[in-house]
Amino acid sequence: MLFRQPEPLLIARVRPILEKTCLKCHSPASGLKIPDLSTYEGIRVVAKVDTGESLHTLMKLSHIHLFGIGLVALGIGLIFRLAVVGGWLKATLMVLSFVAIFVDILAWFLTKWDPVYSYTVVTAGTLLGLAWAGQILISLYQLWLLKAPERENSSN
Repeated sequence: MLFRQPEPLLIARVRPILEKTCLKCHSPASGLKIPDLSTYEGIRVVAKVDTGESLHTLMKLSHIHLFGIGLVALGIGLIFRLAVVGGWLKATLMVLSFVAIFVDILAWFLTKWDPVYSYTVVTAGTLLGLAWAGQILISLYQLWLLKAPERENSSN
């Protein structure tokens, strides 16, 4: 009928919806200067999936982020290593930040393959933020609020 390039899925599922809700305005007969949804080609143009950044751009960004964020993690870790906390907590927070950076950037590339990995990007970023917040807050607490133990006077 209105579709010049009939596709089985388009005919069966989409066309009735478009005819009912969209094609009064989104067709050449309307005279409006809006996208034409009366043909498969017209729909394909507006339904084009954005695949994000190119691999070349991702490679450049990943190197910049690995270097820059890695240096920030190193700086925070160097201060946090002086904190007086349990060894397992210290090791977990320090290693977690570097693992989260690696997983986050790896997930950028995996997201180009399957968009479901975008949740991994968000999760890794959240874990990085929590690990850094823990390191920073524990370090600041011990620097500013925790009183140093009094030293015994050895001149007695």
